[in-house]
Amino acid sequence: MRFRNREVISNGGQILQQIAGAIES
Repeated sequence: MRFRNREVISNGGQILQQIAGAIES
């Protein structure tokens, strides 16, 4: 579960970065 949680967190972070980039642009 810990590994899956880390993957979910990393994936969520990447999505947030993409959204933030879209908002900035």
